[in-house]
Amino acid sequence: MGLKYGGIFLGILMVIMAFLYLGVTNSDRWENGHGEERIAAIVKEAFELANPGAIVSDVTLIDDDGVYRAIFRVGDDLMEVFVDKSGKYIFTTRTETNSTITSYRSQKQFFECLRDRGTILYGLSTTNATIRQLSLFSNSPYLGYVYIDCSGDGMAVCVENNVTSVPSWGVGGNMYEGVATILWIENMTGCYLQQ
Repeated sequence: MGLKYGGIFLGILMVIMAFLYLGVTNSDRWENGHGEERIAAIVKEAFELANPGAIVSDVTLIDDDGVYRAIFRVGDDLMEVFVDKSGKYIFTTRTETNSTITSYRSQKQFFECLRDRGTILYGLSTTNATIRQLSLFSNSPYLGYVYIDCSGDGMAVCVENNVTSVPSWGVGGNMYEGVATILWIENMTGCYLQQ
């Protein structure tokens, strides 16, 4: 075995040994979790392993409605992650489910209303103006109820509807060119996006 392949083999072997070490010797902490000191050690080890060369210090855990908010120092920077109380799951953001559900319901109702009233947004997702228009809706999963991209299969629909500029809004049988605000859309259609 040449030096090149020996180095690769050694590297792979080291990775396998690290996973075995973490999986076997530390399995009890992932399953049971034992107090805040243990959770802080888990956060430190996980972050340092995921970020080679990083040195984590001053881990502080704050009980935050069922999970810990872990604040720690990496050099001069303060970092924050969330970890469940067992220490099994670490996540970088925390989403409150009620507000997420409320937001999606509002988006769904808004885009259903637009669709039911025959409102159509014509665009070309490669143009800056269309990208600006679409960004107002934060890439809503319901945007497809009213959006037609004027490329590929959508080109025929845009030509058929005399779309000459993108983005354009088809509202009440009229065509309006340019990036529209939420307020303009609400005023023109009577559909309201609750935020």
